[in-house]
Amino acid sequence: MCGDDQANSSVAPAETLSIRGLFARDGVAILAAAAVTLVVELGVFFLAGGLGQPEAALAVLAAVLVWVAMSAPVFAAGGADGFGAVLRAAAVVDASAVTLLVLWIFARQAETAEPCVTFVAAAKIYCILAVVAMAGVSAVRCARSPAGRYAAAVVFAVVMLAAMSTGFWTGGLLESTHGTARDMVVSWAVYINPFYSVASATVAQTFFVWHEAPWMYGITLIGNTAAPPPVPWYAAGIMWGIIACILAATRLVRRRL
Repeated sequence: MCGDDQANSSVAPAETLSIRGLFARDGVAILAAAAVTLVVELGVFFLAGGLGQPEAALAVLAAVLVWVAMSAPVFAAGGADGFGAVLRAAAVVDASAVTLLVLWIFARQAETAEPCVTFVAAAKIYCILAVVAMAGVSAVRCARSPAGRYAAAVVFAVVMLAAMSTGFWTGGLLESTHGTARDMVVSWAVYINPFYSVASATVAQTFFVWHEAPWMYGITLIGNTAAPPPVPWYAAGIMWGIIACILAATRLVRRRL
């Protein structure tokens, strides 16, 4: 089932487990993942302008979330084994931590000189990014071939983009459901959406709740005709953590069959 992984592990197990072998095999990819992530995310940070405004900081956070969701599984797909895949995805997340620290240090509200993203909020967002990336790794490692892993990475990225845009496409579901069913749709739409959790982590500084934004009322029924439940910052982490565990368990079962 997983002949490529077994072949890689049987060729040079000592080299695979050594630090030297690790960097010889995955070092360039890890450094490339971190470097590209910093260029993209800090580029958005410097191009955003007006980072004294909470909205601009949220725009950078949205860009960071989208980048991690799309790039982490793609970088992980190039890993020769599960450990290499995790390290490549972790490089993306850890590089994003630098962006979060930059936001904490430099993104200050002009009116109050308070940070738009506190250190605690940055730590919470880092946890969300880590869970999203690990879910991507789990999805990628379910594939049997290198080509299949890249295909799985693309599929996962598309699914994550759909999850982050639930407010834009769940209107039909909300119109066709009522009562308890509608409440369930709304709950899933906000809990599965990582950006809702990111906004929840920064709400004390930005005062931004996505479904309460005035311009959202003309786009989505969430918060308009259907009241969403409170969204704790860890909601998306729990949801995608469960999905990551299910995918990882699926791979383990397939390896034993």
